[in-house]
Amino acid sequence: MVNGKLMILEIEKVRNVWNDVKDILSVPHTDKQYKKLVKVLFQKS
Repeated sequence: MVNGKLMILEIEKVRNVWNDVKDILSVPHTDKQYKKLVKVLFQKS
């Protein structure tokens, strides 16, 4: 099933960025940090 495989790939992607996301979210938010978060998420996808 293709959908199942795609789902697993998405989960793997999320797992890969989770540490980056946690680092960014653990500190007070600034515009720069939001931009970094977006960059990290789209970079890995």
